[in-house]
Amino acid sequence: SRVAEVHGGGDLLHLLKGSAKKQANWFDASVSQYDAYGRPKSPYPGNPAMLLHEGYQQQAVNSTLACQSSGCTATADLSFSQEGDLQNCKLSVKVKPTDFGGNKVVEFITVNDRTVSLNCQPPYSDCSEADKLTGLFDCVFEIDVQHLLSNRSLQLSAKISDGVNKSDCAYKGNLLYAVPQVTCLVGPVPGVAMNISDVLARPVATPIKLNQGLKSRKAA
Repeated sequence: SRVAEVHGGGDLLHLLKGSAKKQANWFDASVSQYDAYGRPKSPYPGNPAMLLHEGYQQQAVNSTLACQSSGCTATADLSFSQEGDLQNCKLSVKVKPTDFGGNKVVEFITVNDRTVSLNCQPPYSDCSEADKLTGLFDCVFEIDVQHLLSNRSLQLSAKISDGVNKSDCAYKGNLLYAVPQVTCLVGPVPGVAMNISDVLARPVATPIKLNQGLKSRKAA
């Protein structure tokens, strides 16, 4: 039915005209990402991708949170030393499964005294690969920490529960071993020349030649 066509993705204007034909974007949504001239559309305002066209570059810094005893607390600092405005900063914390499982957890992870994770439970490990940095578990995954930055830095703290105590499961002697990483878009430094080709680079697209289409219609 025509109602079904509308809800199924057909073009309402064409349906009202009586064609009842689905448009190209019903079959492949990617065609909607190009404008009428065949050029890739710009990101919507507020999209972080807009910053890339203004000379921002994505950069990441990481560190380690590590301590050796049951119930211990580890701290680490993450900071951006390079100048430039920081935007769209995201934090992830990956934890090495040591002696976790049951009620054995990472009790908390804080960033500049703000809690970002509570009672995170990495999976149980039989400790057979205790010496390998594999199977890292996301206790924090790409959360927005833009509002938590202080002087371009983040101070992290993490604590494991007292039950995490099997030394043969420790990674390099650490019952808590985690890798925090923050990724930001870093703006250009004022007064420093930029490579304009990097700023204006866009995907290659071939514009639609409208005049050829008109000629073919006249010839028909």
